[in-house]
Amino acid sequence: MLAPTQISYLIHAAEYLSTKDANSKRLNSIITDAFFEKFIVKHPLLGIPKVHVSGWATCFDTKTNTRKWYKLASNLERDGRRLCLEFIRKIKSFSKNDEFYLVQFTLKSSGIPKYTIGQLEQNPITGKIALKHRPDLDSTINKCITLKFNVADIPTNIDLSGIEPWLIGGGFSLQQLQQILATRVFLNFSGIFGLTDIDLICQDENQISIIEFKRKYPAHGHRHVFDAPPNSFDSLLESYPKNALEQCTLIDTQNQPGAYGLDESHLKILAHTSGWIKYRNVIWDSKNRSPSQLLTSKLNLLAPATIRHLYLDLTCFHGVTHTPASKSSSFTKRTRAQLLILESKFSLFSIPIDFHPAS
Repeated sequence: MLAPTQISYLIHAAEYLSTKDANSKRLNSIITDAFFEKFIVKHPLLGIPKVHVSGWATCFDTKTNTRKWYKLASNLERDGRRLCLEFIRKIKSFSKNDEFYLVQFTLKSSGIPKYTIGQLEQNPITGKIALKHRPDLDSTINKCITLKFNVADIPTNIDLSGIEPWLIGGGFSLQQLQQILATRVFLNFSGIFGLTDIDLICQDENQISIIEFKRKYPAHGHRHVFDAPPNSFDSLLESYPKNALEQCTLIDTQNQPGAYGLDESHLKILAHTSGWIKYRNVIWDSKNRSPSQLLTSKLNLLAPATIRHLYLDLTCFHGVTHTPASKSSSFTKRTRAQLLILESKFSLFSIPIDFHPAS
């Protein structure tokens, strides 16, 4: 069994080989996402149900014109399993062609994850969901990972220890580290194009919600502002962002009202599930990016955390802005367009340094 320091090295390697950046911004998000799951999600002012599930990712397969959903797990706890099945049934109720997969993993002696893929299929008559092993996908995905995740390709002079103090500082169990490694390797090297991870799903009073968490700070610069609220997701997504920009007027001055961006990948998930599944944006409002500025090695706060949260719909969007690829954590090298949501739309509360959630 690999030691935490060895797993930490492989987590860093997975991001370096994907981005060729030893200080990839996605490394920092691993730590802030962990704080979200450990503390923020349990804050009573958010009201997130105790039963919630992480580990989902989704993409749209342009070859088959199908949205696909992947649940990465070593095993599903009983309550989490029930919620995942309800999530599948809900999506199947309005988008019957969507496909669902369970991705299980083990770590080889080298530390490289080996994946087993099963397709979750719903019986059209009984509604029951059964797991069907897909050895063809096992072979394709594991071969792709073997080719792409080659630690020997990392230059020996690269420092891959950026977030190690937090990974091995007591805030993560060995199983959690293994899960992080398996998740990052699958997202980066499985060969499945355009995977977007989903931070959390939950269910409250028979209403399923997707929750997206980000640590970010509002933009105040120039942007394109909508002349009128968008009237449909189709009008936003058609030829995105060209069609959306045509509905806007450029405000080319600084010191604009603070606004947060929503990526195209998350916009597409929101559009696909709108009217059926609620989509909630939870933001840790902070200029600081490095874990050293935010959290102790045991994932305790160094300063109070300002949290903003909002359920998203078409009425939320204020305009459009562009982020150069060099300043984003995007997988692609093209300029990233984001829809803007005014910070004044969000509800707000603060988490004190000494906050300890009820178990």
